[in-house]
Amino acid sequence: MDRIVSIYAPGEANVPVRGSGQAADRLAQVIALVREHAGATDADLRSALEARAPASLKALVNDFSDYRAFVVRMESPIDGRRLLPADPAEVLAYVQDCRAHGQKPATIRRRLASLRALHGLAGLADPTGSPQLRAMLKELAGQGVAAPLQVSSRKPAFTLEILLEACEETPPGLRDAALLAVACEAGLKVSQVLALAARQVVPGAEGQGLLRLAGAPERVLTGETFQRVDRWCRAAGIAEGALFRRVAVVRAKGREGRSPVPLAKLAWNARAGDGHLGERQARTARTDYVVGEHGLTAAAVRDIVRKVAGRAADLGLVALHGREREAAIAALRLQSLWCRGASDEAVRGD
Repeated sequence: MDRIVSIYAPGEANVPVRGSGQAADRLAQVIALVREHAGATDADLRSALEARAPASLKALVNDFSDYRAFVVRMESPIDGRRLLPADPAEVLAYVQDCRAHGQKPATIRRRLASLRALHGLAGLADPTGSPQLRAMLKELAGQGVAAPLQVSSRKPAFTLEILLEACEETPPGLRDAALLAVACEAGLKVSQVLALAARQVVPGAEGQGLLRLAGAPERVLTGETFQRVDRWCRAAGIAEGALFRRVAVVRAKGREGRSPVPLAKLAWNARAGDGHLGERQARTARTDYVVGEHGLTAAAVRDIVRKVAGRAADLGLVALHGREREAAIAALRLQSLWCRGASDEAVRGD
């Protein structure tokens, strides 16, 4: 049966809402957190926090929540006392508790970095510099060196070329291919990808493209990468605003029509309505692609990389199976796909 495919440009249709549709205001959360526990003023905090990426603000909130939960568990309750500045002995006990609960060394180091950052924002002394804690961190650094993943390589592990091959010829697939190609060729971090606007990718000489980043030299994109971006923008109807956006996919199954059944053959309790009195209208299967008006989130970019990698594995483009496949996909990052040809300046990003 045929299928109707419709693509709605930004603003032409409502993007289906996920969950409650209420995104957390991370900037406001961090400001409220530091105001409550350190008494800092909003103006000072806002100017210091606005330069941070949303993912960084989210980490500050989540990591402090974990530390606060530990303090509550130990003191039960804390009777409204301020937790900033933190007691160095309490921080040491917190790290020991994290280790006892099997948290990874990288997670513990990140939680301590968040505590340091919050103290810095509030103008307080760093509580993570005690000799005992430094010795424990040195021990954690030795534990955090993971053995390289061993891959049975009848076929290569994930590369940019393999992921691009796995992208479908649909609006989400065109977006994913353009995102991966631009990010890897220009050596962009996730925060830089999220900040890209459509007007920052322009035609260059000899079919190439130019990527114009604020406060940085123009970066040259290959003709193939520029064509990927152009195809995505044309399909999505994007000329201004965020370059990479959410694409909602709404599918409806098709069904065959049915002629009405004579009344004599209907059951005595037959219900009224289409499909119940024997008559049913035919319906063609359809797929609607609705392009959002706002840019992607950092979590969405990570999901895109992993979903495309999973599709590549399903297609047999890599020889990974079972736990080996799961571990390779979980460890995949944009930075691990950066092209070797990217300049050192490009790779450093921001």
